[in-house]
Amino acid sequence: MLLRRLIDHVQAQNWTAVALDFLIVVIGVFMGIQVSNWNAARADREVERYYISRLTEEVQSSIAFNTYLEETLLRRIDEARIVRTALEDCSATDPALFGNTAYNLGKNAPATLSRGIYVEMLSTGGQGLIRSSAIREIVADTYEYVELQDSLFGLMDGDDRFARLAIATGVSMRIDAPFAYDERHPAAAFHFDYDTLCQDEVFLNAFDQLMTSNFEVLSRYGRVQERLDVLEKSLREYGDTL
Repeated sequence: MLLRRLIDHVQAQNWTAVALDFLIVVIGVFMGIQVSNWNAARADREVERYYISRLTEEVQSSIAFNTYLEETLLRRIDEARIVRTALEDCSATDPALFGNTAYNLGKNAPATLSRGIYVEMLSTGGQGLIRSSAIREIVADTYEYVELQDSLFGLMDGDDRFARLAIATGVSMRIDAPFAYDERHPAAAFHFDYDTLCQDEVFLNAFDQLMTSNFEVLSRYGRVQERLDVLEKSLREYGDTL
């Protein structure tokens, strides 16, 4: 109808009316584009809030899990100190404590950072919807740092393989069911000759090497946790502004 009216005005050479009709068309197109842009921007902000919320949740979950790993390792380090002191002079020690310590020594999991939503962001290009360049940078840097630490953990774990083999040669264990990472086992589950092992230099050297590795792993846990704490705080504070 607007087009027919515009034609009628042109035929009648009513240029004022033509200009008004043209202006109405331009304004209509402009408003349509603006509404579309507003809707798209609103949708982008919803996706941004979703990403920030999910990232925050995954980082918090990772911090909690890494805290569990750290606390478990600290307990194992304390127990390993008790056992190593007893080994110095072959003094008596709790068989269950000795067995669990020897079996778990050097068997540590790397610090972790959940990657579910981060991988989704990378695969869809969603990281570009996070408007803060500082947040994008700290997210990318933290995930890259944890990946690097995971790679270094693998190298260290390989170096400790022969030490764990030396321990396993002297201490064997039989289990009949799955068990948790921090589960303790009764003395009856282990088989070893303590009097021989406390005088075995190969066994003692392997024990010392794995104790040293435990401290290195503990240090790595701390460094990762520091990064995750900073990331979690940054995500949470940025999320509060959205």
